[in-house]
Amino acid sequence: MQTSDSQPSLDISAAPAGQFDHDRGRKTDDAPGGSCLRDAERGDGEARPDADAELQRQARITLAAWVDRANALFDAPGRGGFAIPTLRFDLRGRAAGLAVFSRRRRSPDLIRINPDLLRRYPREMLDETLPHEFAHVVAHRLYGATIKPHGAEWRGVMAAFGKSPDVCHNMAAEPTRRLRRYRYRCACPQGVELTSIRHRRAQQGAGYVCRRCGEQLRYSGERAEQASQA
Repeated sequence: MQTSDSQPSLDISAAPAGQFDHDRGRKTDDAPGGSCLRDAERGDGEARPDADAELQRQARITLAAWVDRANALFDAPGRGGFAIPTLRFDLRGRAAGLAVFSRRRRSPDLIRINPDLLRRYPREMLDETLPHEFAHVVAHRLYGATIKPHGAEWRGVMAAFGKSPDVCHNMAAEPTRRLRRYRYRCACPQGVELTSIRHRRAQQGAGYVCRRCGEQLRYSGERAEQASQA
């Protein structure tokens, strides 16, 4: 989930691993985890190991409760219903959360959470970001990989959860590091720009294809002037 005042530039060279999201919203009284904020709720942004561990524990409890709710609301494909996704607290920058789908049906999906935003905005992160990202997992499992990230299927899951389908959040986040971009040619007149990470991979033998024309990208030898968010 991205901040509402800063939309990232679209990199058309490779498929995204998951979905960014989420806007701060009003707390739903019966939402799982709504009452689990106790001594760990803090808003000063300072890192305290005990408080961080407690917030992460609460996040796991909250996520498990949303999984239970999804299993009560939907007929999950396969046996055993929806599995609890793996929860990692390693997301950085402006994004509040990210859902990453497993390629194997029996393997758990992954939800990444921004620990800095969880520390500074625990209620918003637990009450809004977690169900937002888990709704991506539910929609993906129910309807497949071809649906739009914030399309009708995802919005339907959010409605069933009793949540507003907001795409962006309003929490103040630290900006991500800036990456250089490199120009690549294809059949499109404007070509494609790759970040330094993908440029390095391309120079090491990785292949990238333009989503618009389908041609293999070829390095132009030029560096783009503009910078990009990581």
